[in-house]
Amino acid sequence: MGRIQYFLKKIFNREIIMYLVFGVLTTVVNYGVFIIGVNISGTEKALLVNLYAFIAATLFAFITNRLFVFQKQLVCVKIIIEEMIKFFAARIFSLGIEQLGLLLAIKYLDAEKIDVCGISTVYIWKVVLSFLAVLLNYFASKYIVFRKRNEG
Repeated sequence: MGRIQYFLKKIFNREIIMYLVFGVLTTVVNYGVFIIGVNISGTEKALLVNLYAFIAATLFAFITNRLFVFQKQLVCVKIIIEEMIKFFAARIFSLGIEQLGLLLAIKYLDAEKIDVCGISTVYIWKVVLSFLAVLLNYFASKYIVFRKRNEG
């Protein structure tokens, strides 16, 4: 039992729990903007609306990840700007994957024309692609953006 407890403590540490909490809140921001935007402008504007949702969620995520997940101290403006550039670059990469996936789903799988139990498959593809983006974003944040460094 000791190995299982050790494994669970390694997986469910403070950082992971905080990342999940703020990840859920970031997702709420992303989906909130996406759903409202698609309801206002229609599924034919899903890619543009997804871009707006990305911008809002990324700003929220940078602030919460920096302060609460990775607990970075306010060191100096130069380091914060470097982190912000890396953070946005990583998020833009995952956005590219999400946008490409949505484009392929809409263009080749007719996602905007197909419903599953009354839910547009555009939304279903958004969920699947978001999960992939979350994984990519965590590893980029931990090992590239907010990595431990000697800041003394």
